[in-house]
Amino acid sequence: MGDTVVLGRAELGVPLAEKLNGVHFNGKAYANIGENGNPQWVNEVQNALGNDGMNIAVDLGGLDAKAGWGPREIFEAAARRGSGPGGWRGNAGTDWEMRQIMLKSFRNPNLAGRI
Repeated sequence: MGDTVVLGRAELGVPLAEKLNGVHFNGKAYANIGENGNPQWVNEVQNALGNDGMNIAVDLGGLDAKAGWGPREIFEAAARRGSGPGGWRGNAGTDWEMRQIMLKSFRNPNLAGRI
């Protein structure tokens, strides 16, 4: 694994991770439940977003979008959907990831420069 984590839907994110020599937290290996009750992919996303040494690549492909929307509108809509009840349990994983980016960027001014 390099120093890049790719967030987004698996069908696009996995090939992008391979191209960037990074990692996408998809697959059975990342479904294991950790000691904190979260699947490994959730813990890995949280750790990556909080680690100033990691680059974050985001692929917005495949997310719900209206005609004419650009990346900002697609991201913001996903982040809104990801705020629904249940956190990662009650929302699409990628929507939850976009929500985490939004929330963590308020607390970590370095995050935006790593995306």
